[in-house]
Formats: sequence, C-alpha cells, structure tokens
Amino acid sequence: IQSIDVMIFDLQDVGARFYTYITSLHRVMELCAKHNKELIVLDRPNPCGDQVDGPVRSDDKFKSNVSYHKIAMVHGLTVGELAHMINGEKWLENGAQCKVTVIPVANYDHAKHYELPVIPSPSLPNHLSVRLYSSLCLFEGTEISVGRGTDMPFQVVGFDLPVYGDFAYTPGEKAGMVKHVEGKGQTMYGTDLRGLDANKQTFTLKYVLDMYNKMPDKSKFFTRAAFFDKLAGTDQLRKQILAGKTENEIRKSWEPELKEYKQ
Repeated sequence: IQSIDVMIFDLQDVGARFYTYITSLHRVMELCAKHNKELIVLDRPNPCGDQVDGPVRSDDKFKSNVSYHKIAMVHGLTVGELAHMINGEKWLENGAQCKVTVIPVANYDHAKHYELPVIPSPSLPNHLSVRLYSSLCLFEGTEISVGRGTDMPFQVVGFDLPVYGDFAYTPGEKAGMVKHVEGKGQTMYGTDLRGLDANKQTFTLKYVLDMYNKMPDKSKFFTRAAFFDKLAGTDQLRKQILAGKTENEIRKSWEPELKEYKQ
C-alpha cells in the first residue's frame, strides 16, 4: 500500500443499486480512508440518471453486494455524486471520510439521455438492455429468464410454459456471462421487448407482476426469496406482491422514503 500515491476509480455504472460497481466504489473509498490515500473519481454520465425510483434499502439485514447503500433502487446519481454522498452521510466505517477528488463530466445534466459508447458488461450489450435492467434484474430472485445465455439479455422475459407468452427462445451459454443461466437448454415462452424505444423505458414493476400473475402455482415464483429481498433492499416488495397489491399501491408505500432520499 505504501507504493500507491493515488487511487483512480473509472468504471461505468448503469444507475441501479444492485449493479455492483458502486459497491466497489465504496470499498475503494474505505481502503483509501484507512490508509490516508487520495481517491480520484473520473465521473461518467448515468444512462438512467433521468429517474429516481423504487424502494430505498431498509435496515442493514438486507445489506449485501447488491444493496450496499441506503439509496433508491434506481438511484439517479453519477458515481462522483455517490462518492460525495458516501462521504457526506458518513457511511464509511466509523464515520471516516475519504479524500476524494471528482473529475466532473462536462455538459451533462440528469435530463439528458446518454447512450454508453462502450458496453459495461456482456449481459448489457446495448442501450435498451441498460434501460430495462433496473426493471428486469429483480427476476434474478426467481427462475424466470431475462435472456441470459442468448444474444438478447435483459431484452426478453420468459419461463417454461406457453402460458407466459407466444414468443419462444432457448437460452444456452455465452462467453463472459454468469454461469447460472435460467432455463438453459429449455424452451422459454414470454415477451420480446426488443422493439421498445429505449429512452422511453423507466423503472416499472409491470414485468414482474405480469409473470407472477401468469404463474399457475404462485408458491414457486420466489425460488430465491432471500436474494430477491436483497435486490429489492427490503422484504416488503415481495410481501406486497404475494398479497396481490397493484403497482400503484406498491409505489405509494415507497413515497416517504423516496422523498427523504431525494432531499
């Protein structure tokens, strides 16, 4: 550590709390604070920075790599803004603060749509997948397929019965994607989202609620309930879905925490 003069953080986040690059940012800040090293954050636009939405992570029992901060699921921040928030809210261990310099993005504001010039991951191969990611990633707490193992990850939704939709596809294996592929080798039936206008996509629960409502045996939906709760940052969302709440009813329950978070 003595050989390090300064640390540089330069990673492209996509604006969702469960995208773990922001967990990496926090851990780098912890190390820099502990060893009194300066951190330079090369800021980048948030491709979903035009929205702040979803539940705010509740207590620390839901803290994990995919829910590290008490921020909204769609957090609306650049990594530089989050670095200032982590310092300002004293979220580092023992309330420590990191010596941070943020190199800002020129001519960027949160109302602008920004398409990433380089994909952040093989699982997010285009602008549409990035814009749909926050709405579809919750399926990783289930066995529902979002197209991993195909050429259209995070642009399709499907499961193993025709009741889920008339679009069919078969996931396989793709280099660079996670090893766990939902429905690998099976025919998935569902919805093709590739025709959507990417910039018009904002966070929604409609895909999760639609697949849940179509499932014949609803007790088999939340196959990884604990992980779903970590993705959501709370167990309330899962309980609300099980109780048959509508998206509007669920959204109303987020309003107090979202208002406080935005302030």
